[in-house]
Amino acid sequence: MPSIDDAITQVQAAGGPVVTAKTPIPNMGAFARVTDSEGNVVGLFSQNQ
Repeated sequence: MPSIDDAITQVQAAGGPVVTAKTPIPNMGAFARVTDSEGNVVGLFSQNQ
């Protein structure tokens, strides 16, 4: 997945909820949590480049 933003957009387009919006982690990157089609919460992480 190219970015957390792209992943969140795809999840929302498929009707999945965002549990935790994209949240910056200072000096590291960002994370978010979404729910998949089976109800599992999935964590996303993107490292600063």
